This record gives sequence, C-alpha cells and structure tokens, in this order.
Amino acid sequence: MLSRSAAILSLAAAALVATGCEPERRRLDGPPIPRSGPATPFTHPTGIKFVLLPSGSTETSAYILEMRRPLLMSAHEVTNAQYEKFAPDHTRSKASPGDDHPVSNVTAKQAEAFCNWLTKNDPLGRKYKMPDPVEWEYAARGGRGDRIYPWGNEIDKEKACYEAEGTTPVGSYEPNGFGLYDVAGNVGEWVRLDGIPPYELRGGAWRDKAPGLRLTARHAAPKDAADLDHHGFRVLCEPPLLE
Repeated sequence: MLSRSAAILSLAAAALVATGCEPERRRLDGPPIPRSGPATPFTHPTGIKFVLLPSGSTETSAYILEMRRPLLMSAHEVTNAQYEKFAPDHTRSKASPGDDHPVSNVTAKQAEAFCNWLTKNDPLGRKYKMPDPVEWEYAARGGRGDRIYPWGNEIDKEKACYEAEGTTPVGSYEPNGFGLYDVAGNVGEWVRLDGIPPYELRGGAWRDKAPGLRLTARHAAPKDAADLDHHGFRVLCEPPLLE
C-alpha cells in the first residue's frame, strides 16, 4: 500500500501513459500549515548545515509539487562523524569509511531515532524528521521543474557518484538550485511514507546505474540488514511552533 502522496504521484503518471496526453495535473501538498517561526539557515552543533527550502511550487508534466511553507533541509547527506555523535558504536561501511563520507549501514528506524534525538535536544524547539516523498522530490528538483536528473536530462559522471566502488565525501559535486548536494547518487536516502510500507529510498546510490538516479525513481527498503551499505539519509527541519 502506497502513501497518499506516493499514490497521487503514481496515479498521475499512469494516466499520462494510458492516455498519451497530458492529464489534469494534481497539486500535491501537505497538512494544514501550523504557525511557526522563520526558517533561518543555520549550522547545527553536530556540524549539519541546514539551508532554506523555500515555499513555492514545481511543475512536472504529470503533477505539481507544492511546498506551502518554508522549511530547512540538511545541505548534505548526514555524515559518519555527525551520526556517530548520536551512535558512537556505529559500524561504518567499507564503501563509505571517512568522517566526511555519508553514513550508511543505517536502517530507516535508526535514521528516525537520530532525528528524534536532534528534536529532543534542540533548545529552540525545532523539529527534525526524514522528508516525505513530496518534500524530498520538491527539494531534489531544486526549482528546476521537469528534469530527469537534478541537473538536467542527460546522465553525467561529473555530476554525481554512481556506478562506483564506494561513496565520495559529501559535497564533492555541484549543488542543486536549493543548495543541496548529492540528491542523486552517493547513498540512497530514506523517505518516510504514511502507509505500508512505511519507508522507501530515493536518489540512487554509488553502486546504482543511471536509471536509479532519476528524480522519480523509488527504491524499496532492503529485506536484508547486510544490504544497507548504500543507504543513508538527510534531515528536514521545521522551525519552532508559535503559541
């Protein structure tokens, strides 16, 4: 069973294929907007740099992705050094060994536990979580609309880490239009669904071929814990709620 957001995406795409013409595009948005403080970019004590994810909309041929309020997202995938401030006994993957390489060998529940730890210890009342499919794809497109990859429609070895022997340090390639690095390649990123299954992976990883890096590509969570060496995550931050 797909989440509501993912189901709308799938239905819109299916309609396009079935009819051979552009269907009425659905506007995808989230729940009612709570009153919150400003989304101000900052660097967390763990070293995670958060950049502005502005409100607005991004149109594709099949659907409209809408961000109804500004949020903050980690500019990079969470690194080994950052994650290990929460879990110092974490076992690093041989494919992603360095402090500034993206963390892997992390389950979705462990990624959520990291986000909950950030929330619990935030003195300003900010909330941290994994993005949902709409938030992730809106962020990954970087305001560029109907593109196959974050940078355009052609795969490019100079733009992302894929078909490789392992990861590269985060930030080794150019960022997208919102200042986010490695939204394609390096490690696949956990995304939180609101149905069953509860998680999926987006963005592709160092060992994937080009199709796996497409902005619309969705990867199922692995059943074998030993197959986590190419799965990581990035964090979304909600400004503190106002009374």
